[in-house]
Amino acid sequence: MHAVVQLLTEMACSTNAQRAIDARALLSAVDDTFVVLLELLCDLLGRTQSLSSLLQSSTADLSAAVDLLDVSRSDLADDRLNDEHFSKVWAYQQRQHAHCLALNNLPRLTAAVWF
Repeated sequence: MHAVVQLLTEMACSTNAQRAIDARALLSAVDDTFVVLLELLCDLLGRTQSLSSLLQSSTADLSAAVDLLDVSRSDLADDRLNDEHFSKVWAYQQRQHAHCLALNNLPRLTAAVWF
């Protein structure tokens, strides 16, 4: 995430006016909501990648896919009810956001926004 913010920051200072305007608009969209949702989406997609690969395989074993689907759904339901999982995602996101703070002077996130 911090690499994207750094690139956008550099582009915001570009001599190409249209690129600079676009980069500034994107930087303004990188707020606490965006960063948290991006992290949660990456977590979700990472957890379902093996299921997706299995279902796209030309030699897919559908019974194995059903079993993997049940396990994935159960894990996601457990994590939804488990504050520990969200705390881990939040801590990771805080570390990522800390890198962006220095680059773009983004506001410090607080957990109170989400509760």
